[in-house]
Amino acid sequence: DFIDPEGEWTWIFPPGPSKVDLGYHMTGRAWFPISQADLESSITTGVPRDYAPITTKPPEDVMGNLQYFIEELKKQYKGIVLGGFSQGGMIASHLFADAGENLKGAMLLSTVLLNDARLAPLLERTAPKPFFQSHGSRDPVLHIKFGQALYSKLKSKGWKGSWIDFPGGHEIPLQVLLKARDFLKTLV
Repeated sequence: DFIDPEGEWTWIFPPGPSKVDLGYHMTGRAWFPISQADLESSITTGVPRDYAPITTKPPEDVMGNLQYFIEELKKQYKGIVLGGFSQGGMIASHLFADAGENLKGAMLLSTVLLNDARLAPLLERTAPKPFFQSHGSRDPVLHIKFGQALYSKLKSKGWKGSWIDFPGGHEIPLQVLLKARDFLKTLV
């Protein structure tokens, strides 16, 4: 309700297929396998992991299911905005670059460039679209410089983006929600 008080948008949040232990008796969802040891090492040593050269991608059935899901949504809705947080943003950037028409924009939250070798050709053959991206300057999970790399990659291909960084971690704070709401208003 906060980001869409007029109820102009239909919100759908498909969960990643894999469970991830977040600690403190909490679990999250993931779109592709992550090395818990690599993640913990990155956080404890302060040496961020660069996902751009990593060719890891979600299993083909996951991507296929999401692409099918988007195609079905296109039949029901005149415009779609894809979005995602963390891994969800990585996946959204690839799906958005590959999904063609009827997509109005993308919201990429606390995410980074994944598998540049796969994303680059997708961006070459897709007409530029608007996007919104945010990242915490103290994100211990996905370093902001790799989020900026995704932003720069999209901008270099003519995509029309806006960027907001904030003094925080791997999260979506109020100031990002306010800017995301402004971004959505430009797409209506």
